Amino acid sequence: MVKEENARQGFLTDQQYAKLRDELPDYFKPLFVTAYVTGVRLGELLAWTWDRVDFAQSFVTLHAEETKSGYSRAVPIVEGDMRKWLLWSHDHAEAVTTSSTATRSRSSTSELRGNRLANQPVFPNSNSTTCAGQRGP
Repeated sequence: MVKEENARQGFLTDQQYAKLRDELPDYFKPLFVTAYVTGVRLGELLAWTWDRVDFAQSFVTLHAEETKSGYSRAVPIVEGDMRKWLLWSHDHAEAVTTSSTATRSRSSTSELRGNRLANQPVFPNSNSTTCAGQRGP
């Protein structure tokens, strides 16, 4: 049997990471930082929604049907850049959601209160094409 060689290569130094992070637009930093810190697969990251993020317990729940391995797991929210940029993304999404619901009727707005972001993507400005560095059509 031939042994498969799939060792990861090309890691960033701390200085390279900081330089690249600082050059990215703010909307892309939460995804980049989270991917770098956790090593979670891109497809799994892009499936994250806010109802799975628990800042109080400092973890994100991944459901079995969304993971390559087929097992549920909890990803820790690491203090520092990851927590900072996830909070930034949450605050930004909350502001956008609040402004878009301001024009709705009072009854529909009250239904959304407290659960506005539940099924909204954590990384809304990212898609697999953008993340892979490919150009759009």
